[in-house]
Amino acid sequence: MQGMGSGASLPWVGEGGPEWGPLGGTGAAGSAQAAAAAAAAAAAAAAAAEAEAAVMESNIPFTPYLITFEGLSCSLPLPSQSESSWTNSLGGSSGLGGGSGVARRSEVSRSLVRGVTGWVKPGEITAIAGGRSTGKTTLLNCLAGRKVPGQLTGRLLVNGKPRDAPSFRCNTSYMEGADLYYPLLTLRESLLYRTALTLPKHMPDKRRRAFVAQILELMEFKGGVADCLVQDILADGVGSAYVEKRIVFAMEMAGNPSVIFFDAPFLRMDTTEVAKFSGMLKHVAAVWGRAMVVVSNAVTAFHLNAFHSLLMLGSGGEMVFFGPAGRNGHALVEYFSAIPGTPPNLLGDAGHQRATACDYAVEYRVSDLAMLNAHRLSALRRGGAAAATAFAARAAVANLEAAKLVATSGAVAAGGAAAGGNAEYGGAAAAGWRAMGGGGGMDYESAGVSMAASDSAWSQAALEVEEAIAAEEAEALAGVARAHAAAMGGNSEEEEGDARRGAQEDGALRHKAVAAAAAEAAADAAAGVIAAGVTAAGVTAAGDPHQQQGEHKAGDHPTALHHATSLQPLLAHASPLSPPTPPSRLRKFLAVHHTIHLFYWRNTSHSLNRIVQSAILGLLIGSLFFQYRVNNLLQATTAHAFPFAVLAFGTTCHGGTAVGLINQTKKIFAKERVYNQHFLQIYTVAHTLVEIPPLLLTSLALVSVAAPLAGLAVGSAGTFFSFGLTQFLAALAVTYFGFLLSVLLPQPKYAAVVISFLITAWVATCGFFLPFAFTKHFFLAVYWTNPIQYALNGLTAAAYYCNTAAPECTLPGCPGAAPICASCPCKWYLNPVKGPEYLWDFLVATRSARSAVYWDWLFLLCFCLVCRIGSFAALRFLRHNR
Repeated sequence: MQGMGSGASLPWVGEGGPEWGPLGGTGAAGSAQAAAAAAAAAAAAAAAAEAEAAVMESNIPFTPYLITFEGLSCSLPLPSQSESSWTNSLGGSSGLGGGSGVARRSEVSRSLVRGVTGWVKPGEITAIAGGRSTGKTTLLNCLAGRKVPGQLTGRLLVNGKPRDAPSFRCNTSYMEGADLYYPLLTLRESLLYRTALTLPKHMPDKRRRAFVAQILELMEFKGGVADCLVQDILADGVGSAYVEKRIVFAMEMAGNPSVIFFDAPFLRMDTTEVAKFSGMLKHVAAVWGRAMVVVSNAVTAFHLNAFHSLLMLGSGGEMVFFGPAGRNGHALVEYFSAIPGTPPNLLGDAGHQRATACDYAVEYRVSDLAMLNAHRLSALRRGGAAAATAFAARAAVANLEAAKLVATSGAVAAGGAAAGGNAEYGGAAAAGWRAMGGGGGMDYESAGVSMAASDSAWSQAALEVEEAIAAEEAEALAGVARAHAAAMGGNSEEEEGDARRGAQEDGALRHKAVAAAAAEAAADAAAGVIAAGVTAAGVTAAGDPHQQQGEHKAGDHPTALHHATSLQPLLAHASPLSPPTPPSRLRKFLAVHHTIHLFYWRNTSHSLNRIVQSAILGLLIGSLFFQYRVNNLLQATTAHAFPFAVLAFGTTCHGGTAVGLINQTKKIFAKERVYNQHFLQIYTVAHTLVEIPPLLLTSLALVSVAAPLAGLAVGSAGTFFSFGLTQFLAALAVTYFGFLLSVLLPQPKYAAVVISFLITAWVATCGFFLPFAFTKHFFLAVYWTNPIQYALNGLTAAAYYCNTAAPECTLPGCPGAAPICASCPCKWYLNPVKGPEYLWDFLVATRSARSAVYWDWLFLLCFCLVCRIGSFAALRFLRHNR
């Protein structure tokens, strides 16, 4: 369908009054159909504008990354060995090699990755493949900026500049297991949590929710699935590997990364699941403009169709192939089949061992493919940030056009129904919509839509870069052909050498000129749109059939300027290497605190179960000491047992619970910390605050049941408050101490053993079993630094303290049963040796009880503070927490 200018008339409306048109009919009927067509076109335009606004609302600006790497190597130092190791140059057990090979002598360092060169472009999926122990995951970690064993050398550029590690980590993500996310959050809550940590601070909540809804729709989490807990989705999902990968992929996409790294994304999936998941990856790459790097353990035609480029590694991490694998791996098979000695049936079972004497790494280094890749790498590196922006913008245009197409096609269908169901009307209305400039150059087809995103300056910039690279490839091939022709023509060795040198020099000169022109054109086009928002937005006459027909000139397309302007919010970062504006610390703190709060309260074994158990424990202890009265020496001696029972059974259990809980959140925080998603201070403060409500309710449930049943610490509201506060501070101290051990020790099992031992030692030296007067000097330091000892004294004082030095208690005959002593509220008992004696005086003399409970509270608070500061330092400096 030929395009038309802005002043063109509708193709089904005649110019001279009531004539026959393509729809049939004359006079009023034709005018009615024309009016209906115009109304349908207007409705389609309105629907397209609304769809475009929705896309712009749900899309989030990102920084497109073009990663180029050259001579990337990673070596692991090893002791010198005198033996020779026989390895195959392709190595492992991939579908392209294995078995016996070439003899190589072991060196003082083992090469995990050696001399790898290539690139990762926005909007494309690059796969890393190879046999076992060929350095696939090591290369992936090198590209992702993660820690790798050994020494890393080579040149790695991002958008033409050296990689800045903090900025790069902020804009990339690494797909790992689902255990690195909160299982007790719903999927939607998890995605919103990620957006709160990563999206710019000026992003409103409505736009973040639209972005999350778009991700959920892409990952096929429809209906109420998105509002189910992550652990329930994993437990109920059919094909757990496929469900888990979709969840993790959705989590990573919520962080709005520019590059996503996958390690074996198709592992444990069947062919149907691989097809669905690869379709999601392709959609994100093509429409959202993200770059992806995946490690593929299978080299089959079915898997290769999911990738744009394939980088294959051999033994020692050397490159044996890099480039498009082709449909069903056709280009890959063609390349290796041209090498003598290559076994047949290359693409097959990845576990099949095939013996070959070919050194594919050497064959690649001297191949024409390696030279062409070098030319493409040089052009991409020179293009830099402008090339990355141009490649990503094509995807943004495609995303806009796809949404508009869905909306306009629905409006056109509705218009066809309103026109009386004329079968030809839908096609004519669609043609009219295109003639009026709608659809952005889209062509309707019976089976779908062929999306042509070349109607914007962004796409023009990408097209120019690709054309420049193609021109360089042609020049390089011409140089190789001239050299081969000279060699086959029977020339002398001197003439042959001159011809080759001339071809190489000629190709090098052309390469520099074309690369510089391509980089300049791409930079001008991209910078022009970013700076001014206006540009000549048509496509070239050589690339667009509309231009070849001479229907309109560059810049005449009615939607071109609109696209150039509306795409700016999607690619808003003027400096592609600078990180996006991070969210505020307050927003991050609120998100982390709310998430951990939900995780705690939905973990019934840590929250609700502890409250119920405390209430049951309080009922048991209160029943055991029901309305406890002290009338003789034996009862006075055992009076200390009630506060000890409350403390020992209601407090010490919190330490072990804290170890298991902090171990789950610590792994999640480690991942978030790697990608600079929030600060260590936020994590520490959030964990400090989130424990207070459940421990407060736990202590209240225990004390409010045990104390009234025993008839102790209920004489006044102040006494009850003092008893409950001491119990709460003791539980808080033990819990924070468990947090400290969890981060101090590398394994949670070690922390569980140590905290059990220390709590036992604290209970044994708290002064209940052995009073302070009989404590050995060796244990005095343990006694005075023992939080259980201070808590026991505080509970004892709250339950039994009475001012026996008050005037009404020091009258002659007091303590005793004389009427004159009735005004003294202090409890007393009959001592068979001393006679009547106040219970508090007995506890001070035998148990070293202290009335100054405020000092006990101060010590417990200081103990909690020291534990939290120690936890912060351990997370900050210890290697196993990094």
